[in-house]
Amino acid sequence: MTRHFAAALIMAGFVPEIAPGRSYCTQSQGPASHVTVEARMASGLARPGVFGRLKSAGRYRRNELASYAFEEGRLWAEWGGYVRAEDPRFIETPELDAEWMAYAPSSSSEQGRWLLARRETQPSPDGRYWSVYASGWADPGRVSLVAVANHAILRDNSLIVRYFQRQQGVLLQCRARFASQVVPFNAAGSDLARVRGEYPELVRSYLAPAVSRICNLDLGSMPAI
Repeated sequence: MTRHFAAALIMAGFVPEIAPGRSYCTQSQGPASHVTVEARMASGLARPGVFGRLKSAGRYRRNELASYAFEEGRLWAEWGGYVRAEDPRFIETPELDAEWMAYAPSSSSEQGRWLLARRETQPSPDGRYWSVYASGWADPGRVSLVAVANHAILRDNSLIVRYFQRQQGVLLQCRARFASQVVPFNAAGSDLARVRGEYPELVRSYLAPAVSRICNLDLGSMPAI
């Protein structure tokens, strides 16, 4: 159990280098056998029953856990402060098709860091089970998100989405697997608004579905800034 949450924290916190002000998008194809360590960790985190084994932190509504906003071209996230979770805790919510987990240590050495996760127990309309892990810090403009989506029926149909936002810029990484082909995408820019403006399909197809499952924001339908 401990290794699952250690992996979640590592995945949500590790940030590849983001070039300040640089905007780019890359795409390459590789064989299905090429699976990164991060992808293997993500698959383990999406396994059923992980959250339910934790002690409960109580019953809360989604908007009491963390607040999110899309302003000034960036994604902002703040911990709600209602949940006490010095260790990973199961969160009871009104949702019947998903389970939640929260981890928000109060230690000053953690820089106000928190982790919120949601795992679907029923497939979404797109036929996939989504597991989303969002991490934030005391600075609401510092955000990380990792999402894994596995198809309920098609074994060779999965997505891994990683989003990192720091002061110097943002980085969106997507890894799509379809019919034994693995296709990674990487897009970076000065802020999310710029990435969305230049690569709207990547944001609409990958990042927007992930964000909408952890909060009530719909990045795909918001007007450009």
